[in-house]
Amino acid sequence: MKLNLLSVFAMYLLVATTLAFAQNPVLDNKTILEHSLFDITVTIPDDYMNVNAGGELLASVKLINIGSAGRIDVSLNFEIEDPIDNVVLEKRETVAVETQAGFVRTFAISADAKPGTYTLHAKIIYADGKEAGTANTFNVVEAGSGIGRNLFAGPYLAYGAITAITALFLFFERKRLLFSVEKVQIKMRVHAIVKNRLG
Repeated sequence: MKLNLLSVFAMYLLVATTLAFAQNPVLDNKTILEHSLFDITVTIPDDYMNVNAGGELLASVKLINIGSAGRIDVSLNFEIEDPIDNVVLEKRETVAVETQAGFVRTFAISADAKPGTYTLHAKIIYADGKEAGTANTFNVVEAGSGIGRNLFAGPYLAYGAITAITALFLFFERKRLLFSVEKVQIKMRVHAIVKNRLG
């Protein structure tokens, strides 16, 4: 009986798969959950440590599954508390994590938020009630105070700096430039006088 290459490859895959599952049995969801252990970190970039009332807070979130090998759906809860510990914003979502997950989340800060130090709490709930949490603080400042995050401040600041440097350069170099122009004009006059006398 002749075996073609495709049949041999199919048998090889069947045997390899069978051996792999025999040596590494598939973990059921209950086993994965029992051995899961999570860590969570939330980082607020420096540009967002001061946020205008009515502005937007940006936070980088990282979840790490250090206890098991397997994908787990976790409940991720965010809360923002004002300076007197009142919850002013809540956000909930479900995220699937195998080994780690990193993402960015934004939070709209109310236009009537009072200035002060606010706290962003992040908590994950997994495996029938296990929890891991973290917190980070940021400042809310009055809109228009010039302290908060402004997306256009960088480009305008760079343009202003370039304009100021150019103006200073032209101011200090003006005398030298005028002297150079006068020098050229004198040379042209001398040349014209010599040409008239010789010619």
